[in-house]
Amino acid sequence: MAGLISFLLLLLALGGGGGEPRLAARRARLLERLDAFLAAAPAQPDEAARRRLFHLVRRLDHSTDPRVEAGWRLLARSGGDRDRANLILHERRHRLPLDPEAAAAGGLETTLELCLALWGEGRLAETEAALEQALARWPEDARLRSNLAWLRLEAPAATELRSADPRDLALAVLVRRDRRR
Repeated sequence: MAGLISFLLLLLALGGGGGEPRLAARRARLLERLDAFLAAAPAQPDEAARRRLFHLVRRLDHSTDPRVEAGWRLLARSGGDRDRANLILHERRHRLPLDPEAAAAGGLETTLELCLALWGEGRLAETEAALEQALARWPEDARLRSNLAWLRLEAPAATELRSADPRDLALAVLVRRDRRR
């Protein structure tokens, strides 16, 4: 197994050299387009402009360039709950401070991202309380229920092997394994 991993790492190291200049050039072109968009963007872009901006910042989301965050902020300011949640997700990925304005919005998607941010920071008691409050507000949301079950390591009472969600199966295995220890 260690040999396979070493081989794959070597393959990635040797094979990645040729594509990097092209990726850098593509990233530069996308950043130029983003610059132009942000310079000309009205405070409330129309739906077509919002779509273009979303596709631009989504392609650049791995970049730590502050212009990408500015694009997500523009979408969050002019959009709905999902746009604010995307801003929080971007901030979490890049370990940036969370935008208090986006966090205060309180929609389902934003709340879920905030719960995951708390979890990622290791604030487990706060995460559990936030997930419980969110479930009280949105009892039909399976993602909230699933994340709370994972946090508490509570497997479903029964798991059908053929039709179960892979996450449910993984949770069931972890819970059963921990009980044996």
